[in-house]
Amino acid sequence: MKKDLIVSLFVHDIKAPLAVIDVGARSLSNQTDRHVSLSPEQIDRLREIIEMRNRAVSVLNRILGAEPSEKTGRPVVCSDFPGWLSQLLVKWVNRFLKRPEDLQQFASTVSALDELKTILLSIAENIDLLQKSFDSLRALTPKRAKTTSRMLRNAKLAVHLAENALHLVGPGGVAVDPTGCKISEIVERAFIEVFDVMDPGISERLQSCEALSEFDAILVDAGVFLNIDKRLWDTACWLDCGKISQVIVNLLLNAMKFRRSRIDFSVRRKDRQLVFSIEDDGDGIEAVYHDRIFENQFMAGSQIDFPIRGHGIGLAGSQALLKELNGRLFLESDGRRFTCFSAIIEGSSEGESDS
Repeated sequence: MKKDLIVSLFVHDIKAPLAVIDVGARSLSNQTDRHVSLSPEQIDRLREIIEMRNRAVSVLNRILGAEPSEKTGRPVVCSDFPGWLSQLLVKWVNRFLKRPEDLQQFASTVSALDELKTILLSIAENIDLLQKSFDSLRALTPKRAKTTSRMLRNAKLAVHLAENALHLVGPGGVAVDPTGCKISEIVERAFIEVFDVMDPGISERLQSCEALSEFDAILVDAGVFLNIDKRLWDTACWLDCGKISQVIVNLLLNAMKFRRSRIDFSVRRKDRQLVFSIEDDGDGIEAVYHDRIFENQFMAGSQIDFPIRGHGIGLAGSQALLKELNGRLFLESDGRRFTCFSAIIEGSSEGESDS
């Protein structure tokens, strides 16, 4: 069950880069410049990128249960709690018993994920060709260069997420790939991905930063306050940088959605653990809901007289993914004025002994 939840997280997180690609393609289509106008071939390629993006969204929704499978007439994966859990349990029992109908469903899931990955690879290839076409015709203006680079970066991210989902559907578990990456690389990657969606202008500014002080100043302008020691910022640790960044992205997007005006982001050492904390000043979560908030699609009912957050796959999937990485996700809130999520993960520095 936890494995299927992480699959849903990987697939769900493809939505954001697809949105960035769609906005970028439509922006390029609408750009007018009499000196460097689009060629008919470039216009056709942009149309193809938009069409493929729409196909990818359709397949993605089918995998997540929003659209029926053409082969089976039902969703490939149902993503609604509590029925989702019970259906997944039946799914795994059926696989164990090798019932034909369940094997058909499993094959449909694999087929849909493979189809999604193929579409995403084609999108990435077409964006790369479009960028090269602009360059060869001396039509790669600074604005087009930024837009196509952002589109290509997000296309590659989407492919990577689809590959992770495909790996999990098979007999293997979560592939953990620890590398010696700096804390700065994890944090920068997460914020750039978030602002690619929220504010591309800030994302571009963050990419050009060369110092922590610059990075911090740009975030302050966006209402995000960074708290990290300079030495820790430059420290390299053995972590799965991509998956930790993915968890942070989900927590940041959650905070962006519910904050009133500010977010406090901190990274600190606690013995041999790293603690990434994201606190927003939105409505808090009462203690009685602190466990249930990690349920997929949880919404408190109308019986309460205070606003309660509704969450999708992000929190539940992030918690499950962290557990696979030997980490934990904690929630703190006073029930009124703030909410803080902390991701705690083992992270030994390069050169440290594992003993």
